[in-house]
Amino acid sequence: MRAGKHLERERQLFLFQLKNVKKLLAVPVLLLFAVIPLVLCAVMKKYGDVYYVEENFVILTQYLVPLMSVWGMGFAFVELIEADGDEIHYVNHRMKDNLVLLWLLLYLAVVALGCVAAGIWVGNVWLEYLRMAISSCFYTSLFFCVMFWSGSMTVPFLAVSVYWLASIFGNQVPFGWLNCYDTRFMSVELLLDKYVYVMLAAAALYLAGYMGNRRKQRYH
Repeated sequence: MRAGKHLERERQLFLFQLKNVKKLLAVPVLLLFAVIPLVLCAVMKKYGDVYYVEENFVILTQYLVPLMSVWGMGFAFVELIEADGDEIHYVNHRMKDNLVLLWLLLYLAVVALGCVAAGIWVGNVWLEYLRMAISSCFYTSLFFCVMFWSGSMTVPFLAVSVYWLASIFGNQVPFGWLNCYDTRFMSVELLLDKYVYVMLAAAALYLAGYMGNRRKQRYH
């Protein structure tokens, strides 16, 4: 009974967040279903070769898809994290890390729909989707961890931006296996050599965020 009531409260809060940010969600949707397809169409028209379409798909999705994974969630948590009462640690005396997972799953479902469409041109699209999903998990976990330990929404947006710039434009991430970006086409070998470790790092960051949430709750 208590579990059912808890799940219902979680659902209601998630729907409340979704309603508050629904207009902002147009940004990642337009990116996935308008900007990226238009660029790929332009590439196909220019070169007439599907190889270049696949190459640009790999680059564009790594540039943009993981970064956008924190967009909706970030704005959804602003009022809870930065409100005067610090409500995220008090709502029904429950931690709200489940809501983070709900936002991530919602985003990955939308990305999957985009991949269904991209599969018309792009081979290997579902391996690339796996890379996008793992990278999105890393970005979301990084955001979640910094959000709960800092108690601010500005700091996690800044942390994600710095990581994104370091990995994409400067290749300045201290450990290469922590860099979500890779110019190679996704493969099982690349998954085992690199992205398994990215996913493990994402899990560690998520656990750190979970512990930060418990610590903050304990001292209130």
